[in-house]
Amino acid sequence: MIDLPEGFLEDRSPRLRTLHLSNCRVPDWDFLPLGSILTSLRLEASEGFDYTCPTWNAFLVALQRMVVLVKLSLRQWLPKDDTTSCPWSSASPLPLKAMQSVSLTDSDQPIKRFFEVVRIPEASALEIELPDTQDACFLRGYGHFLGSVAKADT
Repeated sequence: MIDLPEGFLEDRSPRLRTLHLSNCRVPDWDFLPLGSILTSLRLEASEGFDYTCPTWNAFLVALQRMVVLVKLSLRQWLPKDDTTSCPWSSASPLPLKAMQSVSLTDSDQPIKRFFEVVRIPEASALEIELPDTQDACFLRGYGHFLGSVAKADT
């Protein structure tokens, strides 16, 4: 486990296109170099790993900045707070027009919230993993919801 220092890659990452962090403790989401030319973001945390997820608002603001992001892979990194304070909602989701591939590993509620507040292009590859077998009913209970995600056109 690594604790990322404050100012990690600050001012040294203007051309950073790919960021992959695994089991790194991030003191604040704003410390990550999530610039406008980032094309691939992969954040992984192992089960039971002590880390702090971003808030939905901070997460979505960062996604909005990453206008050319084509690949998003999050393992246990989706926000866990409520989305009510976000400027995006199911009525007005954040479009991720460049997205080609989304891979999410988390419990059912954060994954459901992700697709409530974000829209990905129809041609995007989608991978969902629910590590808790009790969450498997999520797919049965939200199959209609995932179908509407697949048909969403940005």
